[in-house]
Amino acid sequence: MSTRYSRTAGALALVTAVALNLVACSGKKADDASGNAKTTIVVDCPPEEALRRAVARGLAEEDVRRRMANQVSREERLAEADFVVDNSGSESALPAEVDRLWSWIESLQSADAPSG
Repeated sequence: MSTRYSRTAGALALVTAVALNLVACSGKKADDASGNAKTTIVVDCPPEEALRRAVARGLAEEDVRRRMANQVSREERLAEADFVVDNSGSESALPAEVDRLWSWIESLQSADAPSG
């Protein structure tokens, strides 16, 4: 699991990457211990592309297929997502998707900021 912090205009965003086989899609958004609503962000690409990329990195195709079969389905992940990062394109297209995500996160922080 990896974690990233960012502070924008006094607000804190915490981004945590969690292995897909640990995700439990409950159909409900839970609150964390501080009472802040959690948001689900899904980085998505077609399963065939995910398989191709994993095999290109040297993983055995059978192992990748087994792992994918044990994960929450793509449909379930997308249904639970508050925001979807499209990772189906080239690696050079991903920074624009991350920028789009970060703008969305900042808009949430702005909406939650007290008006002054």
